[in-house]
Amino acid sequence: MIEQESKIFYKSLIYTFGFVSLLWVVRIFEWIMGLDLGFLGILPRTLNGSIGVITSPLVHGGFMHLLSNTFPLLVLGIGLFYFYEQIAKQVFIWIYLVTGLWVWMIARSAYHIGASGVVYGLVAFMFFSGLLRKDSKSVAISLSVFFLYGGMVYGVLPTDPSVSWESHLLGSFAGIVAAIHYRNVPVRMLDGSIPTQVVHSEVDPAPKDLFETKEVPFFYNASDNVNYQYSFKSKVKPQKNIPPTAPHAGNEES
Repeated sequence: MIEQESKIFYKSLIYTFGFVSLLWVVRIFEWIMGLDLGFLGILPRTLNGSIGVITSPLVHGGFMHLLSNTFPLLVLGIGLFYFYEQIAKQVFIWIYLVTGLWVWMIARSAYHIGASGVVYGLVAFMFFSGLLRKDSKSVAISLSVFFLYGGMVYGVLPTDPSVSWESHLLGSFAGIVAAIHYRNVPVRMLDGSIPTQVVHSEVDPAPKDLFETKEVPFFYNASDNVNYQYSFKSKVKPQKNIPPTAPHAGNEES
């Protein structure tokens, strides 16, 4: 059992550090070569800007911007791939792609770059997943996420035109949708065990706040003619319960 848990934790480290390392490789390459890869961001409702659905989370406006996303990605990524091993890949890909697609569809006409939309999606998924399951261990994970990232409230609000609040907001929605869809998939407990069924409460929690976020704005002009919008971390709160069923089994800079 211990050996198996060690392998799962090791895999969670590999996946998470692999993705974060890719972000740093892109940023260092851009810096060394003196390049501006902002054109790889999402430019909403344009054909050329649609490539950003794939590439925008890989591009950041500077090292501080990337650093602000690195630590939450490490914490949330390891947590996702360890506690939600069965669905982690599906959830990550869903948040990554759907956040970008929604930003491309409805966000402001500006280049949106950065991985904070993914960060917001992961926070929302892990927070809501614990609340929907209603078991003590899952709720403990939710509370831990809230404790770490509960101050990221304002990132989903249009308080700064240089920040891609759309990426934060839409990333959070993508995470909530994933949490609801996978609500019956067992989560790995803190002791390494996986429950055989998921039990839901019959009472809706009726939370007051849907999102809780704090954002550190960062604005970067790579040229005189193009504005890049950046976003950062976010936090999300509970929704409603779903009846129990049998278990089975992603800018303006973000």
